[in-house]
Order: sequence, then structure tokens, then C-alpha cells
Amino acid sequence: MIGLLQLLSVCLFASVGLISLNMAAKSLRSRSFLSFHAAAYGNSWDSVDGRLQAVILALLRTVGLGFLVVGLLLLLVPIIDCFVPLSFFAVLSPILSLLFCFGLGVVNHRLHQQTGAKTPWKESFFASAMIMAGIILSMIQKS
Repeated sequence: MIGLLQLLSVCLFASVGLISLNMAAKSLRSRSFLSFHAAAYGNSWDSVDGRLQAVILALLRTVGLGFLVVGLLLLLVPIIDCFVPLSFFAVLSPILSLLFCFGLGVVNHRLHQQTGAKTPWKESFFASAMIMAGIILSMIQKS
């Protein structure tokens, strides 16, 4: 039987997981930098040299793969753990996802400070807080 705290934990993880999958899709399918990147750069995509465009797209797709991994970890592992306890892996997956989201918040906050662009740093830290809350609820449920 799934406890209330475990259900809340799964819901928190799933919320961040769905947002991560959305960002993965945006990043992996992008043909130019995102709007906040344009604001930080202060210029349009067309003004970027072609070779640099290729580098930027490669980095965007790499981040997209990170979002994909985080999304899948946060959506699948906690749900599977409800029915087939995975112990160490079930705890490690949210912790690794927390590391990614928190790191993303730090990087985006630094970009915001350096350029004044409205980056999603607050959203990244909010996602981190949701994952942390899910981890705490999950640990309370299991104790």
C-alpha cells in the first residue's frame, strides 16, 4: 500500500519530471538559442557566426539530454519504487536530479547577473526545492 507521504513525494518528483521532459523536447528540437539566451546575448540568432551557432546548438542539445535523463529518472524510478522497492537507486535518482536542477539554477543565476537577462534561475531553484521536499517526504515515509 502506498502511503500518503510517498504519494506526495511521487507527485512532486513527477511535476519536476514533466517540466524536465518539456525542456528536453525544446532543447533537443531547437534550431536556435532560447529566448532568454537571445536576451542575454543582446542580439538575434542570425547575428551569430555559423560555426558558433553549431557549437551553441550542440551545447543546447547536450543540456536537453540532461533534462531527458532527469525527467525519466524523476518520473519512472519513484513510481517503480512504490511497487518494487529499489532502495539505493530510488534515493540516488532524486539526489542526482536535485544536483542537476540546482546546478542549472546556479548557472542561470550567474548568466542573469552577468547580462541582466531574465533567465529561469528562480524556476530551477524552485524545482530543486520540490525535489528536496520529495526526498524528505520519501525518507519520512520509509522510516
